[in-house]
Amino acid sequence: MIFLVAIVLLIIFSLDIKFLKKQDLALFKTVFQFSRGFMAAMLIVLSFIGVYSYDDKETVILCVVGFLLPFYLLRRERFVRQFNASGVSVPQKLLWASDALGVVIHWFFVFAILDVLSENLFSLVSFPDAELVSLMLLAVLSFGTLIVFIAQASRKFSPEDFWARLGFLKQKKDFIKVLLIPALLGLFFAYVSVAVVLTRAVQPPTPLGDLLDKTQSPLAMALFIFLAIIVAPLVEEIIFRGYFFHVIKEYQGKGAALLSISLVFGMLHMEQYWGDWLAIVMIFLLGFILTALRSWTKTTTASAVAHYVYNTSVVLLPTLLSFPRSF
Repeated sequence: MIFLVAIVLLIIFSLDIKFLKKQDLALFKTVFQFSRGFMAAMLIVLSFIGVYSYDDKETVILCVVGFLLPFYLLRRERFVRQFNASGVSVPQKLLWASDALGVVIHWFFVFAILDVLSENLFSLVSFPDAELVSLMLLAVLSFGTLIVFIAQASRKFSPEDFWARLGFLKQKKDFIKVLLIPALLGLFFAYVSVAVVLTRAVQPPTPLGDLLDKTQSPLAMALFIFLAIIVAPLVEEIIFRGYFFHVIKEYQGKGAALLSISLVFGMLHMEQYWGDWLAIVMIFLLGFILTALRSWTKTTTASAVAHYVYNTSVVLLPTLLSFPRSF
């Protein structure tokens, strides 16, 4: 997984640099101009990290977060300030795309810091279900920060309020198209997922499944279920189908938005289901269905309804249908 994350980050930084250059090439060269000595030092540092820490996830994260990423972010913020002050006119969709990449990079910086802090903090204390509590705390803090970044960046979309900017329509819409069909689709896909995955003779072990099987505290389990049913669907819809779908659609069109959001949604859920390839395929299909609903109905409300029904159903259906508990 660490190599997959590295490849994704490399793509993100490459795109970010490309968009900054499109905004103002001369300014980019001025802000990101490095001496040969600095480049040589950077190469030595990267080589050292690659040779001695390639198998140590925490060390790699600390090196990237503690040295490379802050340096890039400082230069990037300098570029943004000078560009905004220059008054140079560029296509709005280019600014939105650049802002979105900035949101991702800033979020990764925060997430990496929180990840390292949580691992070290909870390693110092010993109490039941510390690993699950650490995971939930990391999710709440990191994605809460991401929502703040999105709220700030989305102000450029329109003068409307936060929910309207991200496609949660307030005015009356087709009940069948926006509410009924998404709800039925979410329920149907949840039933298929539960039936296919949980009726297998052998259940492949997954990181999330192993973690939940070790959980002893009813309170910790109840909090996990609350986050899975109530919080996660809304947060994920704001992030994926609300903000990033809108940006990619405006920049590259609906087809690119549908494909990229579906893939990224699935990839971000891969680690917790790693080892169960059928479950991973189902998650990718779920991402495609939710994003297709967003594109078809032109509102994030529809995908949110389907997402809520799906998450609630995959928690309740195993009990209601008397399937063995294994999720």
